[in-house]
Amino acid sequence: MNSLSPAGKAKVSAWRQQFTFNRLKSGVALLKVIVRESQLDTSATISTMRTQLSSLDSYVRRVGCDIDKLNQHVKELAQELYARGETTNDLLNKRSKISSSSHAWIEKRMHMRKAPI
Repeated sequence: MNSLSPAGKAKVSAWRQQFTFNRLKSGVALLKVIVRESQLDTSATISTMRTQLSSLDSYVRRVGCDIDKLNQHVKELAQELYARGETTNDLLNKRSKISSSSHAWIEKRMHMRKAPI
């Protein structure tokens, strides 16, 4: 337990009954809880990152079509996936979705600016 971060300790402590028997802590049972909880966190995190990659068209609109911000965001997500042993192989498909979506958004914004007040 000493090597866990405070957040890790809090997460594992919630499952104390699964690694404490007769007021004694079982190292093997504690390790099982730690591994299980870290895998759950990783799976949820990976799912969230993949969802963010699938929503790049809305992200690019939120940042005002700032391509530098978009590239940085994609790079960070890809690095986070890689750090968890995952990859993404469909970034080109997502890029075409961004291009068509952003083009329509830009056209709409330009049309709104030209409208008389």
